[in-house]
Amino acid sequence: MSALGIAQERFVRRVLGGSGEAPDLRDPVHAAPGTGLGIYVEAYALRLLEALRNDFPGLLRLVGAQDFERLGRAYIAAHPSRHFNLRWYAKDFAEFLRRQEPWRARAALADLAAFEWAEGEAFDAADAATLDAAALAAVPAEAWSGLRLDFHPSLRRIDVATDVAGWIAASEADPGAPPPAPDAAAWIFWRRDLAILRRRVDEAEAAALALAMSGRGFGDICECLARMLGEAEAPMRAAGLLRVWLDAGLIVGLRET
Repeated sequence: MSALGIAQERFVRRVLGGSGEAPDLRDPVHAAPGTGLGIYVEAYALRLLEALRNDFPGLLRLVGAQDFERLGRAYIAAHPSRHFNLRWYAKDFAEFLRRQEPWRARAALADLAAFEWAEGEAFDAADAATLDAAALAAVPAEAWSGLRLDFHPSLRRIDVATDVAGWIAASEADPGAPPPAPDAAAWIFWRRDLAILRRRVDEAEAAALALAMSGRGFGDICECLARMLGEAEAPMRAAGLLRVWLDAGLIVGLRET
């Protein structure tokens, strides 16, 4: 490798990891040795911190600027940018907060990060034409058991342990609102036109939706609901969920197998 190539490799390693042998760079005139490289290293971190603040304004509001910078820098150190598009840099942020000490002890941090990331993904997802209830009429009776649903690309589903939705609403009116209280729930997010919609789903719908989103057939969904609700209630609930999903604009295709 050429001397230039070696210097470039060392430069990238130093900027991304903040350690390693420094390249032999010429610092700006009158600058102390290492100052120029230090400026690049810090500028890299500051740009990623800016991206995190833009993606997680609620989390920033919850923990405050000082703690947000501390946890943001910890994430940057553990997750150097690997994507050419900065939009996707924070995709692992919620999982990082869920697993990493000392932040894992505060479940609301990871929950809020997951909540805000899901909204952002729903907004950026591709568009697709949705079906209406009339599409179900064309499905032959014998095909219903294996019927599979294709969902809108913007649909996201997350599980949280705290009432981050309630906290977001409260904190927008009162920045001093108390932290999110424990409240285990499943939420879905999707985009309709240019509006981001979200809705809390109960245990039965969450289970049915998880199966449907994983490609399982309508018969499997009915069996799941029968175990949860009883055989008498399951068919009506399954049909009702289909109608709800269609009316919400969540279903873009039906596949018979």
